[in-house]
Amino acid sequence: MKRIVYELDYQDFSFDFVLSRDLDKVSVPALLVLEVERVLKPNGIGALLVGAKSSHHNDLIRSTTPVSSLLRSSSVVHVDSIDDELNLVVFKKRSENATAFFNHHQLSL
Repeated sequence: MKRIVYELDYQDFSFDFVLSRDLDKVSVPALLVLEVERVLKPNGIGALLVGAKSSHHNDLIRSTTPVSSLLRSSSVVHVDSIDDELNLVVFKKRSENATAFFNHHQLSL
């Protein structure tokens, strides 16, 4: 059964670290990724456990792509296989100044 996640009940920039285990069990994973990123403080770390088909390095890349494509103010910094069923995708939120710089230059391209 897929769960519905619309909004985490926390203010922006509330946490230094957020871990989510159930990315594959929510109805719209993109909303969960965006909410985790929203509640992270600048330079905070987010960690998502994503279902794995195997521990092969190509599967690690495949598990990273959906997460990294959704991140607006963070970058993936680490990916690892936890076991045969889960991959760990770790990302770091950029500082506010870096995010403003990135957004400004992305819009002016």
